[in-house]
Amino acid sequence: MKLRNIIIGGLLVGAAALSGCGANSGNTYAENSSVQETKEEKTVTVTISGKDSSGEMSSVESGDIVINTDKVENSESRGSDSGRDEVTASKYVSEDNVKSKDMDSSDIWNSKDRDEIFSHDFTEDIKKDVAGASASSISLSEELSKVEKVTEKYDELFKVGEAQFELNMASGCIYMIWDEELNSLWKRFSAAADASTKERVLKDERNWIAMKEEVLIENIGSREDGGSMYPMLENAFLQKITENRCAILASELAKIKGESFTMPERDIYGTYVDNQGTGDVYSSLIMREGWENENEAIISIYRVGETSGTFTDKGNGELSYESGDGTVKGIIRLNGWKGASFEVTEAKDSVLTAGDKFDFGFAF
Repeated sequence: MKLRNIIIGGLLVGAAALSGCGANSGNTYAENSSVQETKEEKTVTVTISGKDSSGEMSSVESGDIVINTDKVENSESRGSDSGRDEVTASKYVSEDNVKSKDMDSSDIWNSKDRDEIFSHDFTEDIKKDVAGASASSISLSEELSKVEKVTEKYDELFKVGEAQFELNMASGCIYMIWDEELNSLWKRFSAAADASTKERVLKDERNWIAMKEEVLIENIGSREDGGSMYPMLENAFLQKITENRCAILASELAKIKGESFTMPERDIYGTYVDNQGTGDVYSSLIMREGWENENEAIISIYRVGETSGTFTDKGNGELSYESGDGTVKGIIRLNGWKGASFEVTEAKDSVLTAGDKFDFGFAF
């Protein structure tokens, strides 16, 4: 198992416990069926080098990502037309300001000096490595495999890093790799797709960008509660869902090119939402590893409430669920990249009733 996964996996488990969504939480329901429909408005900061304080952006290729984890970046670059020509999810990768005198990229991997390594701006290195993976591949499947190899190169930073800000930077590099690949795929897809296909996929991309900040918070909690390790947890989560999004976009591009492409198998852990075709999360299903290594599920139902508990894999995409307080039992059905559903099989002292079924059609 990769050192990165060991480090981040352990901390994600801790973050899950701290978020207050443990398996013993049981059920939390709305007092009535008329809960407010208004959703919390989230402010997202975007910083591109060379841009003034007005925050106006041009397309991704016109500027470099600023290296700084003091802010959260989760952006949609605006192209020259009203339909939008770029989709991006850029992320800062370092807490320290980059030193004015940076080492040559060819030397940085041979350095034994942590200060030199973690003051280096890896942005251009990552762009070059991802572009190289794309240019040297004969298929989109091979391209994604080679991008994964690029992440293995930057995993070396986890072996060198000791301080938390160094681990934050290392995780940010891994996220940036998949973000760069997502932008690359989008440019090629946008240039090749017909109008109706582009409009369909663009709608999903915009919804994904609009929802991912809320999905992030639902999974790992808020930045205010996360402490110094929060940027690493944030990067790791965003890296995973961006990698997933790359597979979806590569699949769409493969169809246009008439190329065979097999979607990777989804992990049993993941997030599915009911967004009702919008950029808002109405209901959500989160499956993850709990504090005591149990399989934990958190099911939030719009206008109803939340139930949390554990699940057991029954095989064939079916998971047996029981709430922490024992009042709700049901079956979670996974449908790969097409979403998931939850059906209540038993309920007592609950606003849920046996036979209730909820669909979560958007897979993160």
